[in-house]
Amino acid sequence: MYRQIHTHRMFSPPLVGQGIAGEGKLQTMIAQKLGIPEWSAITFSTRHRNLADIDLSDIEFHSKTGEGVIIVNWGTILEGKLVILLAGSPTFQQALAVEIASRL
Repeated sequence: MYRQIHTHRMFSPPLVGQGIAGEGKLQTMIAQKLGIPEWSAITFSTRHRNLADIDLSDIEFHSKTGEGVIIVNWGTILEGKLVILLAGSPTFQQALAVEIASRL
């Protein structure tokens, strides 16, 4: 189960999300700092309560390709939630979301 909170393409304004106040600003700053032109951020539900139990090593963000996942807010894992930034084309983001959901 996941809820998309922001979608962004470079040079177009981000969509207003339904997340925590100021949450989108943090994700925008991360994407800008890493030079990610297309991204979305999604809040995922998870059965895990420890980051060590989640393996994202094969889909983690790679600066050379500009694609992959970045955990933006991991503190909420104790409540069974993670905010993850998905970098790449919209099609790639969808594939990442499906893969992450299957692991959580």
